[in-house]
Amino acid sequence: EQLAATVVVGNPPYSGVSNNMFPWIDGLLKGQLPDGTVVSSYYHVDGQPLGERKVWLQDDYVKFIRFGQWRIESSGVGVLGYITNHAYFDNPTFRGMRASLLDAFDTLSVTDLHGSAKKGGSGDQDGPDENVFDIEQGVGVALLTRNAGLSDKTTLVSRSDLWGSRVAKYESLVSGSTL
Repeated sequence: EQLAATVVVGNPPYSGVSNNMFPWIDGLLKGQLPDGTVVSSYYHVDGQPLGERKVWLQDDYVKFIRFGQWRIESSGVGVLGYITNHAYFDNPTFRGMRASLLDAFDTLSVTDLHGSAKKGGSGDQDGPDENVFDIEQGVGVALLTRNAGLSDKTTLVSRSDLWGSRVAKYESLVSGSTL
């Protein structure tokens, strides 16, 4: 038996008010495709609805992550690597998304690059916390992997944070000391 590996990488757009409001991607996020196929939902945790308004789950970067997850789940094995808005790492709005990702992948390695002009803060270092891009929204890198044929599913999660200047963050990323 041959397995098809899937690699999904990118820097999807961040758009809180998405123009990509199509039934297929909406169903993928909400747990049921238009043809009736049931899939993992970002709007539920442990089978229960989140019970709050979930506007940010319709952001384009969330749709890109969900599509990449679906592709890798469909093939059974793969790697997803994105640099995106970092809000889904810890914002309560995204707990269904995090639960779905934990269920779908064997390893989740995320680095929060912070740098949000909106949140402020500088972590533990002296000086400002700069973004790696010329944008206001803080960003993060996620590398998620799914292996085929594992009988005992154990999910390994690692998280790191980078604070400080843009140059210091670039140096840390290039050295490979974060992911």
